[in-house]
Amino acid sequence: MKKNQQLEGLYASSRFATFFLTIFAAVLLMCVRDVMAFNLSTRGTRLEQVTAVQRQPWYLGWIQRTVEGSVGHFTSPVHEEITHRIYDCDADGAYCADVDIEFAPPAVLYGVRWNDDPPFAFQSSHKQLEGCKMQESVRFISQPLCWRNLFKDAEKGAAQGSVYNAKSGHVLLYRVHFGDLQFLHSMASMNGDLSELTRSKVMIWAEFTWRVASGEYGLLTTLREVKIDGLNDMVGRPDWRIQDLFTYAAPGAIRKQIRQVAFGSLLHVMEDSFAKGHAERAEPGYEQRCANPGATEHLAPGAIKEFHAYNKQNHSEHSRFDSREMLMAHVANTKPHVITVGRTLRKYFEDGATWDDVKPYMECVFAVQQPNTPASAGIGFEK
Repeated sequence: MKKNQQLEGLYASSRFATFFLTIFAAVLLMCVRDVMAFNLSTRGTRLEQVTAVQRQPWYLGWIQRTVEGSVGHFTSPVHEEITHRIYDCDADGAYCADVDIEFAPPAVLYGVRWNDDPPFAFQSSHKQLEGCKMQESVRFISQPLCWRNLFKDAEKGAAQGSVYNAKSGHVLLYRVHFGDLQFLHSMASMNGDLSELTRSKVMIWAEFTWRVASGEYGLLTTLREVKIDGLNDMVGRPDWRIQDLFTYAAPGAIRKQIRQVAFGSLLHVMEDSFAKGHAERAEPGYEQRCANPGATEHLAPGAIKEFHAYNKQNHSEHSRFDSREMLMAHVANTKPHVITVGRTLRKYFEDGATWDDVKPYMECVFAVQQPNTPASAGIGFEK
């Protein structure tokens, strides 16, 4: 009871600040519009809000928090709505977009948000940027001004030809949005990458997250100990524990649910693969089922014709297709759609399926038409 009262008190204080921050967010919304992936809520889940309040009093972070909404990706909870609907929210309208309704577990939502907002620590060699507390961990909800400035620095560098990967020493935010980890959004790392290359990265990540989600690997397992071909070359941090990767500076309530966090990260990759700015899918065959032995009971999504490359896209057009309006159009006109696929994966997860059990279905979900198709901006997304 005492713990609940403390939580309510912290949440009440954060709501007072959020009232004013929302007004500033609306004013600043047009400052930065172009970020990859379906949109996310500006305020995060209730657990994330409380964690941020605990880390710094609202009045010290007030100026920073006025930038919420100025990063186009953090404008509306599209990823959260998809995930709540995967967890059986079937209400009309935007009810399922409420971040804190009790459908998808908070740890799953944390994992879904992780792909766009992985917490990280600065390395000593990183340059100082305005608004950044270099000695503290960075997430959008805890250091939004810093996050925004890092994002814009990464975007500027990418436009000038900078390469962000494990060898470059850049923090995760640079890599997941403009570097070698863009497969976390079902996108190619750069123009010209072949479909099979991106698909293979997605499948490595799917296997990794599923093995964590199924309990095969735990928080203290180092990535070096994970026996998945290609994972360590891809992530480039073999000394990191799974705890460091997924829950750096996170509260114990999140770490205890690492299996749900990992599942959420996998859901994010799948969800983005149905966004037209990320990948072009063929229209699904009517009542066509997966051909893979072990998955033939499931309807097959349209095969991926091309994974797009963000660096060559018109970013505003990309953002337009990450909206709730486009999500609802996809759901109304496609079978199976993103929520159908998510519910299938959820059933596998809740049934305790192993990677060998779920692999045939994942191969069906991420089937590519032609493995040698080079990534491009995509038709209609060119700069």
